[in-house]
Amino acid sequence: MKFTTAIAVAAVAVVTNAQAIQFASPTVGTKWTAGKTEYIAWTGTCANLGAAGKSTIINIVFGDPSALQHKDVLGKIDCTNSNLTYTNLKVPENLASGTAYVLQAMTDPQSYSPAFTIDGAAPLTSNPPPANTDAAKSAGNSLTAPSAMLVVAGVVAALAL
Repeated sequence: MKFTTAIAVAAVAVVTNAQAIQFASPTVGTKWTAGKTEYIAWTGTCANLGAAGKSTIINIVFGDPSALQHKDVLGKIDCTNSNLTYTNLKVPENLASGTAYVLQAMTDPQSYSPAFTIDGAAPLTSNPPPANTDAAKSAGNSLTAPSAMLVVAGVVAALAL
């Protein structure tokens, strides 16, 4: 596990050297919560993008650095001004918990944050009815009394033919 994490961090570090901007936050060890507003920061500039850099899309991606999966759009940043290097963006509520989330800035070339953790919402579960109710007692029976009578009547009628 530690070896895999070390390789993932090294792969992200290699990619970082060629990026237009470098994420200063989130970093390795950062833990975000789905549905909350979180802080992101970066260094460098994407002024080479011109007007498009004023509305740079930040995606949340997940998984192996060689095959990242797009999860959602976090928001947009203005990375053309080296004096404006941070913002707060809301993390989508639908993200599952995981330790291999990465931010992806749609710059040229694309920029990536180190992998970090998102604590997602608990999965929805359906609860069975309590065991002491009439519905729970009859739930195990595939036929109710009136239905059973119809089946018996049908069998008797079939035998009479």
